[in-house]
Amino acid sequence: MDASRQGLYRRVDKQLQAKPLFVTCGLPGSVGSGTRALWQELIGLAGLGEFRLWPFQGTLATLLTEDVPVIAEIYPKACYGLALAESLPAPLLSIAKTKEHARQAALVQLRNNPWLVRQRMTINDFDAAVDNEDHFDALLSAAALTRILLEEAPIESPEAMDGIAEGGMLGAASLTARV
Repeated sequence: MDASRQGLYRRVDKQLQAKPLFVTCGLPGSVGSGTRALWQELIGLAGLGEFRLWPFQGTLATLLTEDVPVIAEIYPKACYGLALAESLPAPLLSIAKTKEHARQAALVQLRNNPWLVRQRMTINDFDAAVDNEDHFDALLSAAALTRILLEEAPIESPEAMDGIAEGGMLGAASLTARV
């Protein structure tokens, strides 16, 4: 708790209204079990040196100059707004992703979004994202991060990251909600 000075919530969790990273049960939507499993896997792979962890090992600009994969944290809820907003920076957007009709409506909105037209992009296969909330999160996250890169919007904000204790959330710098 002393390392983050924020208790169970990191600054970025508060900014994005996210669940605490290390809570494993007792809170609907808790992500701690997945976090713990990921960190155990990363520790096992750390000696191989075949990847980098953003922002713990440097800024994204620096890490992408190396010839190794970069692992970064994303938050699908943050990506919803980034993918679906008319312009960037975007507000946070909640979608009831457990409901198929909500996923369908969001995907129709994405398909008809003006930024896709401006960038001359099309997304052809929405079926898996309609049928499964994990596929939905993956599609909207990929669309959001692609949009940030194509529109040259901020993908990281050094003042909102803590490379020692808290980390950061890729894309959060292009949201209207700030820490």
